[in-house]
Amino acid sequence: MSKSRDIADSAATINYIDGLTSDAQTQLDGKATLDASPTFTGTVTATAFSGDGSGLTGVDSLPSQTGNAGNYLTTDGTDASWGAVSAGLTNSATIDLAGDSAFLFTGIPSGVNLILLTFYNLRQSGGQMGPRIALGTSGGLVTSGYRSGASRLRSSTPNYLPETASNAFMFGRCLDTGGTDYEGLAILSRTSNNHWSMTANITAYDGTVQNNSAAGAVSLGGNLTQLNFYNAFGTWTSGTIGISYL
Repeated sequence: MSKSRDIADSAATINYIDGLTSDAQTQLDGKATLDASPTFTGTVTATAFSGDGSGLTGVDSLPSQTGNAGNYLTTDGTDASWGAVSAGLTNSATIDLAGDSAFLFTGIPSGVNLILLTFYNLRQSGGQMGPRIALGTSGGLVTSGYRSGASRLRSSTPNYLPETASNAFMFGRCLDTGGTDYEGLAILSRTSNNHWSMTANITAYDGTVQNNSAAGAVSLGGNLTQLNFYNAFGTWTSGTIGISYL
């Protein structure tokens, strides 16, 4: 440092470059700029971030927010998506069953967890009436694998009749003398991804009290997309069914 007299600075300032092992400018030029895909090996602290994160790796980014105002973020365990917020039960349809033995409802939207079916004035021309519910996926109706049981209580003999079924959800065996109207409710709930359970009750009064209680469960091979409500023993002469979902 024989010419240190030519440096118009203090010794403390000169010590700022203490420890350099090569040309300082060369080392500065070798540092990546922020627009050159730099790699940070330490902890990065930032007070703000601009962007949607779609170019980040190792970080789950949001799906597109365009057109999704008011929706909520949901996931199937692999992919995130936006879902519509439901304000409550959607009254989807009320169907007149007179003259029919079945009604196939195919308008079940994705993500439904609860279905309510209400029955009013179910009647046929006589004999035994057997309301049933079969669930279905995009591959068709599921007609096996149900664990379904029902019982009928009457105030006259026979006063108790238990039954089971594996091809559909059943409601018991309703005795129709030709002038008996049945009313009731069935509740279908999704207990896990493709597993559904059912509870139901149908009651009538035809001089004796008839009450049918039922419950069951089934595992579907895919998402629920359709539901078939049918009569196992004939055609209804009257009756309506209301279908709502949540």
